[in-house]
Amino acid sequence: MSLWLRFEQLLHNDRSRQTTEQALVFLARLFSTRPEALGSAMAGQAEEGIGDPALVSASASYLATDVVQAVRRRIR
Repeated sequence: MSLWLRFEQLLHNDRSRQTTEQALVFLARLFSTRPEALGSAMAGQAEEGIGDPALVSASASYLATDVVQAVRRRIR
């Protein structure tokens, strides 16, 4: 099942709607604002010494932005 279908199920369920909406706010705030955002930066820091922290931070930010925008487009 696609990620969007899962979000759609959660957003259309009275028991999970509010929590899912809040999760999207947190995802946007912690990851998708920029690679230096807290969540993206922490993802990059986890790569120290084994990978490319800047690439991981940027990738996390890009992916979060893509998810948040896609979900918001679909729920309008």
